[in-house]
Amino acid sequence: MNLINRLFRSTPDPREALRPLWYRVVALSREPEWYAECGVADTVPGRFDMISTVLSFVLLRLERG
Repeated sequence: MNLINRLFRSTPDPREALRPLWYRVVALSREPEWYAECGVADTVPGRFDMISTVLSFVLLRLERG
């Protein structure tokens, strides 16, 4: 979808409903315990790994429901 269509459409973006879930996934992956106690590297790749891991758990949970 191009920028003009997004600016002038009358219906809300359907992705907005998923934004709180994404923010929660990122918040869970940034909890200090992962890095201080569990040995995850506090680097860009380490943070990416944690976001991927938490998102994987969320997707598995959604599949069950």
